[in-house]
Amino acid sequence: DSGTHSLPYSFQNTYGDATVYQEVLPSQEEVVRRTEAITRCIQELLISAKDEQFDSFIPCSERIVRAVTDMVLLFPEEPGHSAVSASLSSLTAAATHFETECRMLILRSQREPLNQNFVTQQVIQCAFDIAKATKQLVALFQ
Repeated sequence: DSGTHSLPYSFQNTYGDATVYQEVLPSQEEVVRRTEAITRCIQELLISAKDEQFDSFIPCSERIVRAVTDMVLLFPEEPGHSAVSASLSSLTAAATHFETECRMLILRSQREPLNQNFVTQQVIQCAFDIAKATKQLVALFQ
């Protein structure tokens, strides 16, 4: 039956069409909601850094990483849009670097007194990278 061969071809033709990407990608609303969640978590971290509550860095960092993961999971594995893929990669890399940095700082702080300004700078810089990557991603949905 020649009908069985028509599906892949029509799928390919439709897939090349940008409207399919719109259906596959999350809505602007969802992206904005996840962005707000990431922003809230970063604000919590900045407050605990300002108040020098370094014991809350790990739980804060875990919440940020979870919020980033939730954002990334909104998207298909192959978004089919290079700008979206690049933004997701930046966001994931920033979150991974941030998590590693927080863990290293906690481990170091158990061995030696750390320069609080340095610690805060490191963590804030990493959080800033996450915020920047999130902003790039959400800008694609404006």
